[in-house]
Amino acid sequence: MVSSLQERRNNQASVEPETKLTLSKAQLQERTDPTQATILSLEQQLKPMRKETGAVETERKNHSTSARGRTNSTAYRRLKQTCQKIRSKQNTPIVLQEKLKQARRDRYVLNKAMRDASKKGKVAAEKRKRKRQKRRSQATSSTKAKITEEYMLQPLFEKNSIPVCGVNPGVQTIGLSTSTASAWMIQRIRDFTSNTTTELQRDIYNTWSLRASTVNHHSRSNGHRLRRERAKNAEKEGTEGELNKAYHKYADVERIHFPPDMISQKAVHFYGHWQSTNSRIRGHARRGLKRLREVQRRKGLVVVVNEYNTSKTCHWCIKAIQLQRYRGKEGKARKCNGAVCCANPSCVSVVNGCSTMNRDGNASKNIALKDVSMIVSTDGSPIPMFSSHYSSNHKLAQQFARKPTPVPLLHGP
Repeated sequence: MVSSLQERRNNQASVEPETKLTLSKAQLQERTDPTQATILSLEQQLKPMRKETGAVETERKNHSTSARGRTNSTAYRRLKQTCQKIRSKQNTPIVLQEKLKQARRDRYVLNKAMRDASKKGKVAAEKRKRKRQKRRSQATSSTKAKITEEYMLQPLFEKNSIPVCGVNPGVQTIGLSTSTASAWMIQRIRDFTSNTTTELQRDIYNTWSLRASTVNHHSRSNGHRLRRERAKNAEKEGTEGELNKAYHKYADVERIHFPPDMISQKAVHFYGHWQSTNSRIRGHARRGLKRLREVQRRKGLVVVVNEYNTSKTCHWCIKAIQLQRYRGKEGKARKCNGAVCCANPSCVSVVNGCSTMNRDGNASKNIALKDVSMIVSTDGSPIPMFSSHYSSNHKLAQQFARKPTPVPLLHGP
C-alpha cells in the first residue's frame, strides 16, 4: 500500500545519485543490459496472467448485466463470487507490475545518466536542474503564501477542528461537494506519513451535489419564458432575486450535516480550478459555480486550487485507480466515466467490498485532502501523488504530528 510507494521513492532516490556521480559510461552499459533482460522477463510472466484476469473480468461483466435491476439472489451471488475470484487473482500481477515499473524506472535513470555522461548531456542536465528548482520555488511561494498567509488557515487548524469542504466542478452536475472535519484530514495525512493503514470510515463524510436543473426549477427559468422575453427589464430584478435565493438555500445544505458544535464556525471550501466553459452533455442543463462561490465567501473561506491527479487517485490508499467497466446494451464492454474502481487488493475499500465509488465524490475528497496537506506541511507541498513538481517525501509540521484527537462523525438529518 503506502509503504510500497515510500520504498519506490527511496529506491529511486538511492539509484539516481549513484549513476550520476560514481559510474562511468561502460559501467552504466553493464547495468543497463540486465535491467532490460529483467523487463522482458517480467513482461513475459505478466502476459498470460493478464489474459486469465481478462477472462474472469469478462465473466464479471456478464454476471453484472444479468443482476442489474433485478431481484435475483442467484445472479447476485455469482457476481460476488466472481469479484472475490478477481481479487484473489490480482495479487500476483500487481506485485509483478510494481517490479516492472521499478525496472523501467531504473532503465530510465541509467539511460539518462548515459546521456548526461557526454559534454552536451552535462549542459542539458544543468539546464533541467535549474528549471526544476525554479518551478519548485515558484510553486512553494505561490501555494504556501496564498493558502496559509492570505487566508490564515494554519492557525485555525492548530486551535480546533473546523469544517472542511472539497468541491469538484463538473458538467453533468454544477459541482459535487464533500464535507468533513479538518481533524480527520490531518489524521489521514498523519497515516500517510507514518505508513499506517487507514480505517474505512463512511460516516466521516457527507456528499451532496447541485444540478443546473434544480436551480432552474427554483428560479422559474423554464417557465414563463415568452413572458420574460417580452418584459425582460421588468422581470430581471425578480429573476436575480430568485437565483440568489436558490443559491443561498443550497449553500446552507451542507451546513445542516455539520456536527452541532461546528454549525456556527466558518467552513473552508476548497474548489477545483477546472471550469466547464464550452463543455456540454446533451440532455443536461449547465450552470457555473461563480454565484455559489460568492455566496459561500460571505459565510466562510473559499480557496480555488489545482486539482491535479485528484480524480485518478484512490482516497483510501493514495494509489492510482481506473474507470469501472460494464457491459452495455450492445454486449460490448464499456468504461463508465462516472465510476472508478480501486485495483489495489490491500486497500481498505477493496477489503470491505466497496471498491467501486463515485468519481466526482472521490475527487472532491482528494481536493480537500490535497489542500489540507499543503497547509499542515513544513514547506507547503502536498502529498506527492497530488503534486506535479515535488518528488520528495511529505513532511508534516511538528504541531500536527502529535497524538491524534477524536474525530466527530458527520451524520445527516
